[in-house]
Amino acid sequence: YKRQGDWCARYKNWRFKLESSAKRPYDQQWLILDTMHQRLVQEYDDEYKTSFATVASSEPLFKLIHGWPGSGKTQVLLWLREYFEEVWMWEAGVHFMLLAPLNSMAANFDGATLHSFGEIEFKDRKGQVVNSRRRKEDALPNMTVKCSSLRVLIIDEIEASGIELLADLEETI
Repeated sequence: YKRQGDWCARYKNWRFKLESSAKRPYDQQWLILDTMHQRLVQEYDDEYKTSFATVASSEPLFKLIHGWPGSGKTQVLLWLREYFEEVWMWEAGVHFMLLAPLNSMAANFDGATLHSFGEIEFKDRKGQVVNSRRRKEDALPNMTVKCSSLRVLIIDEIEASGIELLADLEETI
């Protein structure tokens, strides 16, 4: 991924801007944002401050963010998007991806659906199979290219996804 400039200074600026805004995170939202930041700093340290031969292979970070409707979960996703773009200089769709099961959900944070990102076939209302963009004859599958620089994958409203869809997504990724 892009390693541009001083991410520490960008983080301080981003955090100051967030703390000074009218729509300021409450304690539980800060916990989520801080947890993500701590993890990415750990990964940065693993990659750039240790020798290549000693980089620790850590387990993926799996976290569940839950709350009542209107409790601010979508706002946290918007802040995380800003964080990835402003602090780490990441590009959506390249270095991070925000997904949701339905278009209406994904539109809330300018994300994509599980089907479209994962190039997973589905049936429309008429029962017709809608093909994914995946082409069987490609020498290099689209998902190989899509995921080559992917650092973070966040799925909103995962409970609205069936286990088969999640299995298909895992398989394609």
